[in-house]
Amino acid sequence: MKLLVLAAFAAALAGQAHATCIANTGVVSITDPAPPPGTFQYLVLNGCNSYDQPLLDDFFLPYFADAGISNIVVPGGWSYTIEASNDLFGLPDAGVIEFAPTSPVGYFTEDFSYTADYSSGVDAPYVMDLTLDGSPYQVTGDPLIPASPDAVAALGSAVPEPSLAVLLALGCVSMWLALRRRRLVKTSR
Repeated sequence: MKLLVLAAFAAALAGQAHATCIANTGVVSITDPAPPPGTFQYLVLNGCNSYDQPLLDDFFLPYFADAGISNIVVPGGWSYTIEASNDLFGLPDAGVIEFAPTSPVGYFTEDFSYTADYSSGVDAPYVMDLTLDGSPYQVTGDPLIPASPDAVAALGSAVPEPSLAVLLALGCVSMWLALRRRRLVKTSR
């Protein structure tokens, strides 16, 4: 009986560990707002940072030809392919950029980047295919891609990049309103 309880407990922990590994997997965009051309960088997280982490099979980002994507950089052990007619995301006028490992990948992979004719970004889907203990999994998310006219038309408005001047002005107005309110409270007493 003890053996059966231990086996059930171990199976429950393994299932929880697998769920955690999948939850800790994804693609994060690190975009530096700058005048065009813009540089879009991506960080790939692959599971639990353990020996039984998911095997990352590939991941896909939307590709819009009018974004002017060039200078695609991938880390060692990776390759990329632009598939302009792949309708994986069901977006009008979009294809995909497929990134695939050519050798086993670690937990934390960076140095995926490209330049584009647009420096602002728009939230877009990605798809990551994984295998954990022989079972396929798929993870999705929404990193930034270049806000080209076709991308904005397919995905919605561009994500505004906050300007230091706007934030400074907002802070000054807030302080002025707080001081004004304090003075009005003092004079009404």
